[in-house]
Amino acid sequence: MYLNIFKRMNKNGGFTLIEVIVTLIVASILGTMLVTFMGSTLTGSVQPVLRVQQANTAGQVMENITTDYTKLNFDDTQNTTHVALSTLQAHVLNGSTNATRYGATYAIAHNDYVILSSAGADPSPDGGADPQTLRVSITQGSQTLTTIFTKLY
Repeated sequence: MYLNIFKRMNKNGGFTLIEVIVTLIVASILGTMLVTFMGSTLTGSVQPVLRVQQANTAGQVMENITTDYTKLNFDDTQNTTHVALSTLQAHVLNGSTNATRYGATYAIAHNDYVILSSAGADPSPDGGADPQTLRVSITQGSQTLTTIFTKLY
């Protein structure tokens, strides 16, 4: 009687070697497909977050540059020196390698005097003795931000 119960438990009690091998092969194929499909998706999902971070950093730097320009204009008004644009241009150049001036390092795309036309074309260089408009474009990663500063009297 005990022998009969042992035979029944032994037959129904486990998996065969073939079943285990087939299960492992199917699981590895499905795992490979999942990693292949999700790997590129997960890697690509980081790009929008990086662009937002870069745009935020560029925006903060440009706000700091604008604040600096406002202060320089106030000093110009008090001292009647009219050097705000040239001083700002020098500050922007120096701040591109010095993160303490405007809060982060950035690349300079444009930092030049320009003349704006009413036709809406690209600005042309201003080689005059008294330039009126300074174009500042900074780049942070793949994001570029441009602002135009004008001389105030």
